[in-house]
Amino acid sequence: MSEEVEILLAAQSFHQMPGDLLDALDEEGILEAQGRMRPGGRIDLASIGETIFLDQFRFTFIEVNELVVHLDLPKEFACPQTRIKEDAFTALCMLLRRLESPARLCDIEM
Repeated sequence: MSEEVEILLAAQSFHQMPGDLLDALDEEGILEAQGRMRPGGRIDLASIGETIFLDQFRFTFIEVNELVVHLDLPKEFACPQTRIKEDAFTALCMLLRRLESPARLCDIEM
């Protein structure tokens, strides 16, 4: 095998490592428990309180649940680039938070 082919194969396997690592972590359930983007893990949206919920999303918890049902959203949303999957309720909350006010990304981090 030529040196160029060996280099290409090594580069290909190197670029597959992050995906393989994420797959292994997904299988172990580590990423689901901790969350990929937030160091503290996932936020329990049901526990943040109605006042904060209304302030952050402009809808109450119950109203967002009703929107999910009436909009007939799919049960899960997946991002092909980041491989993150969220349920319909969380995905709608993310959208509502973003639409709550035009803001920079650093302003909308929870």
